[in-house]
Amino acid sequence: MPLFYAEKSFLHCAAVCNGDLHSVIIFWDIEKGIEKKRLLAHGRGILITDRYHVARVSSDDTLVKVFDLETEKVIELKGHTSRVEKACASGDGKYLAIGGRNTQVKVWNLPDGTERFNANVLGSGFYRMKFVQEGATLAVANIRTVFLDAGSGKIIEKSPAPFGATDVSPNGKMMVYKGEVRIFNEKEGKFTKYPDAINIYSRAKNDVIASFRVDANLRLHHLLFSPNAERLIAVGSYGELRVWNISTLKP
Repeated sequence: MPLFYAEKSFLHCAAVCNGDLHSVIIFWDIEKGIEKKRLLAHGRGILITDRYHVARVSSDDTLVKVFDLETEKVIELKGHTSRVEKACASGDGKYLAIGGRNTQVKVWNLPDGTERFNANVLGSGFYRMKFVQEGATLAVANIRTVFLDAGSGKIIEKSPAPFGATDVSPNGKMMVYKGEVRIFNEKEGKFTKYPDAINIYSRAKNDVIASFRVDANLRLHHLLFSPNAERLIAVGSYGELRVWNISTLKP
């Protein structure tokens, strides 16, 4: 169940998927604790923001419908050639990135639904996509993390780090990954091995700059940076929450 909290409008918005055909979007007034309204959207929801609900529809999950929560209009996005896996929106809500199983990435303009660019990223499937650096860059993580120019789709950098980032900091300087990491040190001509832990990697330094061990009972469900990149948040499958202060790191 995708969940979104819209602080600026004091609304709590949840998208509840009912099978493959529809999603029910429920708005609550948090201060009063009452339900405000419900909207019915087509398809299986893969993303919700304060303005849009994004769902994949059709028998092969290649057609995407964007439901505008303000106008209640629906935009159809066509052109994906494999099952849609991931979606993310820029912070200002102007761009929507959608990734398919064949590693095709399309970025669309909102609210008109025109295609901005189409790109193919090497790898297999997607772990995560995220707009960083105030929407100027799109980070795509599969077997590695690739950074694309959000305007043209041109590849800016293929990270040398041999992993797909679980999250990328909003400023684009750091990546986080849970697991063992081996990074090649060009100066020393050998690999440096980091433990099976939560590792924060610096793009500029091509090195792990912090590691946090967690007990085996914490089944990690999410890892993400705070909007100001000063906190790292880990969420377990059973609702456990861990927060680390990373404001002193120098990536």
